[in-house]
Amino acid sequence: PDAKTALESPPKPDTPLVEVQVAVTATVDGVRPVAVLVVDDDGAGVPVEQRATVFERFGRLEAGRSRDDGGAGLGLAVVQRIAERHGGRVTVGDSPSGGARFEVVLPIAPTPPD
Repeated sequence: PDAKTALESPPKPDTPLVEVQVAVTATVDGVRPVAVLVVDDDGAGVPVEQRATVFERFGRLEAGRSRDDGGAGLGLAVVQRIAERHGGRVTVGDSPSGGARFEVVLPIAPTPPD
């Protein structure tokens, strides 16, 4: 559909919602400015007891799900490793949209020397 039709037509009820926000905030740790990337969705979310699993290489929340149905299970492990190597972090929590919220926090400036 063209842009006008897309804007005038309400989304279908079964259309998944994914929201992405990027912000630069003064500081999270009281020392340096950080960039924050937030991704929210309205899916099933990630149960608290399985949140560490989503960052494991080849980790799967659904044991019966085949690799043919949805990736290799490496994406979030790679994101976490990159963030940590740059002095940042990745967390998963609950989204206001009802699903999962992934938050990547990266320092904008190098860590000040001690």
